[in-house]
Amino acid sequence: MKILRRISNLVVISISCNVLVTYASQDLEIGTVRIVTGEYAPYYGASLPDGGPLTTNIMLACKEADLACRIDFLPWNRVYFMLDAGEVDMAFSYSKTDERLKKYVFSREPVLFGSVSVFFVKSKFPNGIHFTEYKDLVGYTMLGDEYSWYAEDFKKAGVSTVWMRDTSDEWKMLLLGRGDALLAETYQGLYELQQLDQESDAYKESIGFTNRSYPEESESPDHLIFSKLHFDKRRRLIRDSIDKALKKLDVMTAVRNLLDEQFSGDARQVQ
Repeated sequence: MKILRRISNLVVISISCNVLVTYASQDLEIGTVRIVTGEYAPYYGASLPDGGPLTTNIMLACKEADLACRIDFLPWNRVYFMLDAGEVDMAFSYSKTDERLKKYVFSREPVLFGSVSVFFVKSKFPNGIHFTEYKDLVGYTMLGDEYSWYAEDFKKAGVSTVWMRDTSDEWKMLLLGRGDALLAETYQGLYELQQLDQESDAYKESIGFTNRSYPEESESPDHLIFSKLHFDKRRRLIRDSIDKALKKLDVMTAVRNLLDEQFSGDARQVQ
């Protein structure tokens, strides 16, 4: 999970796939698989149709694996608490980090990959802002979230950043010229701009983006995770079963294709 959103109210919305399976050869009944996650639009979230494209495809993978799955949308701190306490079976979606590998077991198959882009006002940077490494952004004044995935990298690289408390403020300040650019996962950035477009058509014409200039393989994809402390025989069977389904359905590609279709008409990209 590369970008976290702070959610103040406890909202639980569940999506269920009712298939009960017993692994007779291991004399172990799996029962209902409890999955928790937070909000990461446009990939997944309680307010999105069917919980968003990633939620939809994870439920399809559960059905393919003959698993009875229930997905609850919760505040992110609650997701961690329930997973660490062994109250749920797994959570999504998270990239591998050294700290997480100490506490969690990851699915072998990835479920989500998103490219990173820099967004800017096109009239100020008509040729775009192109970067491969974070140090390439030195010299620009970035608008950012101090709790986001890139915060430490920006600080290490010496990128001048005005830290904002709310993502929507970043976009508004960008349009007002209070900063040069902001960094976002491409589809998430375009989704947030769509929400702002409802307030002002100015966003449609003024803001552009360029993708980070390197192969996709350089990025770390997201996975399902299980608590290492509670990774028993039952949960190992769940992980192995859903991994086979994720691979067969190629969930990561399916999600990307759905979002490509959703944003295919967007003309903001600057080559």
